[in-house]
Amino acid sequence: PQSRHRRRRRRALRESAEAQRMRGGESYNAHDPLIWGMLRAAHDMCDEHNIQPLGSRPRKDVIADLLGAAASAPIIEAPFYCDFGYHITVGRNFYANYGCVLLDEAEITIGDNVFLAPQVQLYTAGHPIDAVERREVEFGKEITIGDDVWIGGGAKVLPGVTIGSRVVIGAGAVVTKDVPDDVVVAGCPAKILRRL
Repeated sequence: PQSRHRRRRRRALRESAEAQRMRGGESYNAHDPLIWGMLRAAHDMCDEHNIQPLGSRPRKDVIADLLGAAASAPIIEAPFYCDFGYHITVGRNFYANYGCVLLDEAEITIGDNVFLAPQVQLYTAGHPIDAVERREVEFGKEITIGDDVWIGGGAKVLPGVTIGSRVVIGAGAVVTKDVPDDVVVAGCPAKILRRL
């Protein structure tokens, strides 16, 4: 039988114009009933994951269903939060420590051997600067992370950022721009400290 994740994805592909705009990286109405329903369903699945015992079959099943990631067998500690789940793709040997937040209004693509320390936050969601426009509209920009990346505790990655392979992001960094391969970055905003 199809997982809830797959059913949600299939439904999302043919649904509202707002959902199509969201997937296309355009501004969209975040209060659209379909979008709101998918968001609530993913939040419920995160809540279900967060109350299961560590290493339990139900916990692994919830993550596989939420992310569609059974084959890559990610390890995601509780609490974990995301907005939709089906916009997240993780490679092999993915680990997310306690309190990670992946706001996946747009695609988040994560390579192999990527480790997120506690409280790492990946934000694809953005909002207009204009206050009136911001009341109802938001947008999403993809985040891509290469292979063999370690992101330190409390670091934040903002919308539209691509992080190369073999990168270390220092604890507390705020990554606002693309990061090339083979570097260490840290700071707010994050800057290259050295090449590897």
